[in-house]
Amino acid sequence: MPEKEFKELIHNLGNALFSVSGLILSKKIDEARVKLSNIFGPLGIDDYENFKPINLLLKSKINLMKKYKIRFFIEELKFPEIDDVDLCVIFGNIIDNCINFSRNSLERFISISFKIENGNYIYLFSNSFSYVLCDKNSHHRIKEKIGLKTLRKFIRKNGGNMRFWIKENVFNLEISIGKNKSEKYK
Repeated sequence: MPEKEFKELIHNLGNALFSVSGLILSKKIDEARVKLSNIFGPLGIDDYENFKPINLLLKSKINLMKKYKIRFFIEELKFPEIDDVDLCVIFGNIIDNCINFSRNSLERFISISFKIENGNYIYLFSNSFSYVLCDKNSHHRIKEKIGLKTLRKFIRKNGGNMRFWIKENVFNLEISIGKNKSEKYK
């Protein structure tokens, strides 16, 4: 999402959330669903009883990838039992950055793979990346560009860790979210 669109979204999101929250608190659930559909587009959710916020977030990000003609491959993902807000902050932050970096490259692609290993949920995000097409000197500030501090905070809060690397114009970010939240990572 371009910075200007992102700033506009953030500006309006607070007011929209108050509106939706008011509808939910007054038990006008159907109106809240309509309002959310107006904000995020058609939700395409038939089963509200088993609805998970992360699924809505992923659907929204897939729609952005399609809009920007980014090829994508996303394995069937499973998620640990952590707070929905934490999960959406982690995945939203990562995927938004994958989209932004991929949009500025010649090969537009994003791949998300997943596995469970020793009780840890491990996700590998890979996306096209080009030093040449990024903002001047941004390759020196990749850590800042991906919101490293916030992302690391939420991942560690949930017993996880992260690492990233660039190889042959592909940006890779691997995160693990631990089953045991009390486990400390360096």
